[in-house]
Amino acid sequence: MDRNIFLLQFHRIQGVEIINKASCKLYFSFIDDDKFRYLDNAEYLQSLNLEGLEMMTFRLAKKEDLKEVFQLAAEAFFEYDFFGNYEKDYNKRWQFVYEMEKICLWVNYKRNQLIVGEENGTIVIVIALHEPGGSQAGPLEYALLGFKAIFKGCNFFKVLAFSMMDGACEEPIIRRKEKTPNFYYLHNFAVRKDYQRKGYGAKALMEYLSGYIKEKGGGTLALITNSEDNVKFYGKCGFTCFHRGRVKSFGFWLGNWAFKKVIGG
Repeated sequence: MDRNIFLLQFHRIQGVEIINKASCKLYFSFIDDDKFRYLDNAEYLQSLNLEGLEMMTFRLAKKEDLKEVFQLAAEAFFEYDFFGNYEKDYNKRWQFVYEMEKICLWVNYKRNQLIVGEENGTIVIVIALHEPGGSQAGPLEYALLGFKAIFKGCNFFKVLAFSMMDGACEEPIIRRKEKTPNFYYLHNFAVRKDYQRKGYGAKALMEYLSGYIKEKGGGTLALITNSEDNVKFYGKCGFTCFHRGRVKSFGFWLGNWAFKKVIGG
């Protein structure tokens, strides 16, 4: 199935989020942000309110989306230690996070690897997905984009240190990719700030990405996180941790976890 037209439909019903209405089997909602409960068919039908139906769609990002996409990702990751340890000053940190996210997302956009999820015309999710056999950006391309960031006011040594740390964090992914067929790498995954902790990220992972990979014959979806909160989140979404370590850069240590999920065809 073409990911450019692949649709994920879900329903928000009186504050309870339910997926896969058509299958009418088991459904789940999020309680207190991160706890699961299951709804049986009768409970689902009793709670159904057709006026609350909404649809989220996924497609490849367009050039006119990029400014909004860069802004969304920078806001989503602004508080992360992954960026915050490099810039303590609020204004400088915003510029740094924005430029680093811009580099990452631009590279993925140029390779048709950048996906957006929309609800009612608003981009709420950004996904950078590396598929098996897809082309990857080389060090020279990243270096040229890095110099653009420096030209816009980012500190040269911090950009260099960040790039080295980012590469070190991805080493478990590179090693796993070499010995895993049909390997998909979730290179970037961001949810709009005011849509976080409402189930959108889980649905994108468990419905759209899992469904897309199934349609392609199945494979292994892997990702990296440097946040302990995200460790819990990915575990609840069915991922298993295959690497846990720390990376040192610019005088601080950063936790580094690699997760994978095998998705059947």
